Amino acid sequence: MKQLIKTKMMPVLAAVAIFSLYSCEDDGSDKLTGSNPAGNAVDVSNRITGVSPESVGGGSTITLTGSNLGDVELIRLGESTWISDYEATDSSIELVVPSFAPIGMNDLKLIFPGNDRADVTFEVIPNPSITYYTPKAASDGQEVTVLGNNLSFVSAISVGGTDATINSVTDSQLSFTMPSGASSGAIVMTTSSGSTIESESEIIACTADAGSYECLTVVNTNGSFEESALGAADGVNGWGGLNGSLATGEITDKDPYDGFNCVKITVNDIGANPWNIQPFTSFPVDPTATYRVSIMAKGTGIVSADFATDEGGSPGYGRYDGQSPGEVEVQYADWTEISWEVSPSSEATSSGGDESTRFAISLSYADNIGGTIYLDNLRVVKVN
Repeated sequence: MKQLIKTKMMPVLAAVAIFSLYSCEDDGSDKLTGSNPAGNAVDVSNRITGVSPESVGGGSTITLTGSNLGDVELIRLGESTWISDYEATDSSIELVVPSFAPIGMNDLKLIFPGNDRADVTFEVIPNPSITYYTPKAASDGQEVTVLGNNLSFVSAISVGGTDATINSVTDSQLSFTMPSGASSGAIVMTTSSGSTIESESEIIACTADAGSYECLTVVNTNGSFEESALGAADGVNGWGGLNGSLATGEITDKDPYDGFNCVKITVNDIGANPWNIQPFTSFPVDPTATYRVSIMAKGTGIVSADFATDEGGSPGYGRYDGQSPGEVEVQYADWTEISWEVSPSSEATSSGGDESTRFAISLSYADNIGGTIYLDNLRVVKVN
């Protein structure tokens, strides 16, 4: 009877032993000691003669150099993260640092056949990011300001492939000088670890692209509201109608398009006439010239606004894009550029013309349901 029981149990025990063996092999945990008890590992860290770079951002590649590295079987980061994204030769190992690697000093454990093990230490530094830069267009020698995160780790910067000089840097703000001879292109930052970060949009190099609209001389005043103090939009230099009983205007630094300020206008009540809520500004004109008027806008609640210009001293409104009534939809998610050309000669030279033009935005009209609109970067430039 005892012999019968013993015979039945043996296959079960064998099956358990086989399962345990493959379970450990699959996750790599037993590779730290092989088939020998803990403490029998052989330290071969001297195989590693170099780590480049020694400081790196998560998601970047580091290279280990040395000898007899090609047969590495497993690489572990810290105590529990196994790295599978690597390439090994006899003289080097290239591996991608996981994006979630903790900031600070990190340890790598390299596991070779048998009992050979090697330890490597390197530093993970935060990756910089760019959230905003101003101005959007700059001439050689002009200062550009970049806002973002972890910018103190930036060691070099370039524009359109031309190296620039960093003037000052903190963790959240960096300023540099637009380099001489630069072409329009992305702002590229290089960290001390050699990784690079690019701006999503290109900065315009006005010295190289002098004919770009963004580089032409602006004839209006305070179009980006940079000359205005934060707060209520009363008595704003160069503007009227930003604040009143039907609409509340506020100079704000919340998410401007360019520079550090923009204006936020909240419609509180709906007027009966298109001009009941009407921010406006005036600018001088040459009656023989043509001008391009542009403004950046975004909004919520207000589905459209009527952008118009009074083309001379007497009322002579020309609405955006020749539309009637010239309403333009805006959304809060993205800044939208609204632009058109104005030829004020007919009004500016007629009886009563004063060779000036008024830009007006009517926010009260049929179907206006109220809401908020942000405006920035009004630019009136002479095109011919």
